[in-house]
Amino acid sequence: PYARHNYRYAVKEGDQGLSSLLANGKDNLLIVLSDSGLEVDRILAAIASANTNLVARGKTPPRFTIVGNSRWNRFGNLDRALYFKDRLVLFSTYHAKRDAEVIKTFDSDYIKAFGALPSLYSYRGYDAAMIFVPAMYSDIQYDMEGRRYTPLQTSYTFQQMPGGSNHVNQNWMRVSYRPDFTITVD
Repeated sequence: PYARHNYRYAVKEGDQGLSSLLANGKDNLLIVLSDSGLEVDRILAAIASANTNLVARGKTPPRFTIVGNSRWNRFGNLDRALYFKDRLVLFSTYHAKRDAEVIKTFDSDYIKAFGALPSLYSYRGYDAAMIFVPAMYSDIQYDMEGRRYTPLQTSYTFQQMPGGSNHVNQNWMRVSYRPDFTITVD
């Protein structure tokens, strides 16, 4: 039931190879493993073009989702509109939805204090402080197992790994870009 397809830009495969891949009438899950900004941009653009080509020819719109890497958000060259057109899904340990009231308030306070918009590291730093700094003022409690924290917006659930003494956040956010230009976070 699984097929592997290696997209090669240099071969000038064009839309035909990807169109036939997408036009199979099945649910397709495409996993893009590249961590090169240029390659990711080419792949996303080629898939979007193949999708548009199929729909323009009156074919049944292909059913597909692309799973990508949250590090792609650091690439400055990617056309973010392709995220929506390609129904991209990213998994991340953190996501800040900037239109949420708690994030707007944090952003406003942060800008007043530092004169710049906060980065994701700013949100994570705040969350870490809200979770761990209170322990400095009281006896540190090590009963984090299964406890859930949501300081700003992202939830943290700590679990002890088998054979380890550390507690690790096991919560992951699924960030889904929809063709109607909405983003859902699960």
